[in-house]
Amino acid sequence: MDIRFLQKTVLIVFVLLFSISELFPPWLYEDGWNSDERSAGYHFIVAQKPEVKSYPEMLQIFSIPQNEPEHGFSVRKDTLSLYEQRFSITFLMLGLLSILDGRKRLIRILFGAVCIFIGAGFLGLVINFVRL
Repeated sequence: MDIRFLQKTVLIVFVLLFSISELFPPWLYEDGWNSDERSAGYHFIVAQKPEVKSYPEMLQIFSIPQNEPEHGFSVRKDTLSLYEQRFSITFLMLGLLSILDGRKRLIRILFGAVCIFIGAGFLGLVINFVRL
């Protein structure tokens, strides 16, 4: 298989991933009482922002007992996770493109490995936050 074909394939895949990431950004539920946050999932950017669920559902999402004082909940775009996704996709793409370069030079391989390491770190941050 031709190296240039692999590089083009990697580039196309990562451009598609980046586009999907931009079209479906992450959202957050916020507890206005104590500034706690929980993931509200990914939603299409053109659609209206996701709505706050019913009060009992929000109490359950935030693990708040029923006897707590009234909380105010809101929804906002998770810009930090969006930037983490952008950095992750960009660094992983740069790393793979460097490693798949036809001229196997040590500096390119090291650069690629460092980029993949950084991209994997950002990806770990995104995955860890979405799990919360």
